[in-house]
Amino acid sequence: EILDRVLPTRRCDGNFQLFNSPLMRNSVTCSLCFDVYLHPVTTTCGHSFCRNCISTSFIYSKSCPLCRSPLLTDPQNLHTSVALESFVKNNFPVEYAQKVQDHRETLKFCDDRMPLLLVNSYAPFPQEEIAIHITEPRYILLVQRVLSNTTKEFCIIPYSQTPKGFIMHNTGSKVELVHSKALENGYEIHIRGISSVEVEDKVLADGYWHGKVKEYRDIAPTSNITLCHTKQNIHGIIERFKYLQKLYTHTNNPNLPQTTKTLFESDLPNSSTPEEWSTLCYYIGSLLPLTIKWRLELMKCERVYDRTQMLLHVLNRELI
Repeated sequence: EILDRVLPTRRCDGNFQLFNSPLMRNSVTCSLCFDVYLHPVTTTCGHSFCRNCISTSFIYSKSCPLCRSPLLTDPQNLHTSVALESFVKNNFPVEYAQKVQDHRETLKFCDDRMPLLLVNSYAPFPQEEIAIHITEPRYILLVQRVLSNTTKEFCIIPYSQTPKGFIMHNTGSKVELVHSKALENGYEIHIRGISSVEVEDKVLADGYWHGKVKEYRDIAPTSNITLCHTKQNIHGIIERFKYLQKLYTHTNNPNLPQTTKTLFESDLPNSSTPEEWSTLCYYIGSLLPLTIKWRLELMKCERVYDRTQMLLHVLNRELI
């Protein structure tokens, strides 16, 4: 079909040169990105697209974007049309080279950044494990790409609804994908928090955000005075938690979720050494019905002393 539309013209040296007409340019243009083909594949219905373009479209719809015929094969499993790509490369070298360069820059730009999964008013603490159901097509694509990576890491960034609309917070969690299960309409993923992060910049690609993140440090007490005060805070946290544990176990507080009541029955982790204090704070924080404000404030504390001070404040005031 493509060759039938090509009109050859004779050059003065006797060789043939393809006539660069709009008709021929349209014949090698992907109808999804409106640029020349890059790694083109042809579907069972006979239409051609860039592999990346049709693969992204396949996440959203299992039909051909042009004729709506069912796509019986995942485009990632289709072979590249070598003849079509060679034709584009030989007759549109400038456009093809620019497309290749843009594609490489996009991959490099995204490789330097973490995929960001936006979650409504929630981000897990380090070592906290949660399960999430993924049904949005853009995040299905994110999960599939994370599963293909060696590290299986991405970031969860909370968003909140305000009178002016939705806002995306700059603090979130770097997480590890522990287990995934493919569902009919998406994935069920089990993740574990690794660290708290700050999003320094972000870019939108393929429907979801990619961000350059900086991990918050965990600074242990260095002076004897700070060490003593932090130890006192830890003692106060444990005593206050045990009091609340006893209170909520024997009373029916309508403001406390039933799942949190059950978690209050859990045993606290060891806290005999300064290295274990952050784990204790995050563990208790994961059991409390914290608002996203307090959760993020705890995650942003880099000094262990500040984190224990804030958690003690929450236990003494927020849950009375």
